[in-house]
Amino acid sequence: MSEFKKIIKDYIHQCDIALEINNENLIDSLVDKIIAIFEVDIPDIKKGQECNIIDLNGDGYSYIADKRKNLILLKNKLEAYSAKLNDGIINNRTMENKEGVNLVVNNTNNNINNNTNNNTNNNLEILFKKAKEEVENNESLSEEEINEVLEKIKEIEKISESDEAKNKKWFKLRPTMEWLGTKGVSVATAVLGLITAVLKMK
Repeated sequence: MSEFKKIIKDYIHQCDIALEINNENLIDSLVDKIIAIFEVDIPDIKKGQECNIIDLNGDGYSYIADKRKNLILLKNKLEAYSAKLNDGIINNRTMENKEGVNLVVNNTNNNINNNTNNNTNNNLEILFKKAKEEVENNESLSEEEINEVLEKIKEIEKISESDEAKNKKWFKLRPTMEWLGTKGVSVATAVLGLITAVLKMK
């Protein structure tokens, strides 16, 4: 699988997780990222996207966009584009290096090498270490909040080290996903990349 196809697949997976968490800020951020990154390859990617209409004229009409609907539509377009790539309907290309190409994995998640368990474990260790550092250095969090997030990261790390099947790991991670839905986007961003990496392990 080419690097570009892997990136598309990764974003589709990010859509699934963001919709599962149902964090409005995270969904909104992911919508913006996908449009910015794939607009060149999928010219009509913005088509059908709802936007907020604010009543500035005092006529009593305003509308708040359905962000979940926007993300679901983008996910469907990514899946359709990926299928066309696989069928050879459109030419594949190498993904160019762009700022912000990864939503929550900070350019590390796509480097995870599944050829050997050792490489996977090494990359996971880097991910967990980086996530902990980000949380510890997050000035917007109180000491109590930092400790709470670090404890959740430890729980995820413990699950990642088990030999259980992927579906069992997902079952154990679901409470953390629900917990993430109550947190801000900075916490969700730091922790979501870890969950994604754990679920991608073979």
